[in-house]
Amino acid sequence: MTEHRFEVSAEEVGCRLDAFLARRFPLLSQTKLQSLIASGAATFAGNTLSIGRRLKPDDAIEFRFDPARTPCCYPEGIPLEVLREDPCFVVVNKPAGMLVHPTKGVKRGTLTNRLLAYLNPRLTSVEVRPEGGEPTLWPRFVHRLDRETSGVILVAKDSASAGSLGNALASGQFAKSYLAILCGHLGHQRYEVREPIRRHDDAPPHWRAGADGQSACSIVEPLATCGESLTLCRMQPVTGRTNQLRIHAACLDAPILGDVLYGGVAAERLMLHAWSLAFPHPTSGETVSVSAPVPQVFREAWPDEWPVLVEP
Repeated sequence: MTEHRFEVSAEEVGCRLDAFLARRFPLLSQTKLQSLIASGAATFAGNTLSIGRRLKPDDAIEFRFDPARTPCCYPEGIPLEVLREDPCFVVVNKPAGMLVHPTKGVKRGTLTNRLLAYLNPRLTSVEVRPEGGEPTLWPRFVHRLDRETSGVILVAKDSASAGSLGNALASGQFAKSYLAILCGHLGHQRYEVREPIRRHDDAPPHWRAGADGQSACSIVEPLATCGESLTLCRMQPVTGRTNQLRIHAACLDAPILGDVLYGGVAAERLMLHAWSLAFPHPTSGETVSVSAPVPQVFREAWPDEWPVLVEP
C-alpha cells in the first residue's frame, strides 16, 4: 500500500477531485482512478471524498492504494499504422496477435500501450507527479477486435466523441466488413447466418451456437474459391456477439483457416482481417470510410493466384 499527500494550489481550487488526481497519476486511467476514489482511497482530514467533490482552499488530499492491485499502464513508443485521424478520433490497423487492452497477465505490448504513447508524445513512465501536469489523453475504444484478428479499429480521443460514436454503433450506423479465408468450398451463394450464440461453461470453446442464445446475424459473401479446400469471403457482422464470425463460419461447416478452436485447419495465424469500417463522423455526421490493406500472409496462404479484390 502506498500513501500520497497533495496540497491544492490556488489554481486548482474548484477542480473536481478525479481531475486533480488524474494530473498526478498520469498512468492510471480515469476508470481506475474513479474506482479507487469510490472505494475510499481519497480522504481529507480522515473523511472519505467523492469523485466529483470540488476542491477548496487549503485542502490536503491523501490518497492510498495498492499499486500491485491497480497497476499502471505504461506508454510504449512503438510505431502504429495510422489509417485515418482527425481531432475526434484515430483509426489504426491492429496487427494480429496483439491484445487491445492490458490484462491481469499481460501489461505490455498491447494496443493501449502504443496508443498511450502516440496520443501523448511527452508522456513518460513516471508514475506520480506530485505537482501535477497535463492530463493524459486516454484511448477510448469504440469497438473491439480479438487478439488473433488484424485490421481496422476505431479509437475516440475524447468522451464526447466516444459517446457519439458509441451511440451510432448501438443504433446500427456502423458498417463493418471482414476478409476471411474459410476451410471448404462455399461456391458463389451469399449466406445469411442467424444462429443464436451463448456462453457455455462446460468446455471450450465457451462461446458456441445454441438455440437459447442471443440472436446473432452474419452475412457471408464468397469472393473466390481455391478448388474444394478454401473459400475467400467477405463477412459482415450484423450483430456483435463474442466470436460471432468464427462461430457462424463453423456453422456453415467452413471454419476460418487457422481457427483450430472452431474446427479450422491449423495455419500461421487466424485468417480473419477487419477489412473496412464506415461510420458517421461524431460531429459532422458525414460518413467516414476506412479500409486496411490485406495482410501479405493471406496471399501466402492462398495456393492459387491471389484474386483481384474490390475494396469495400
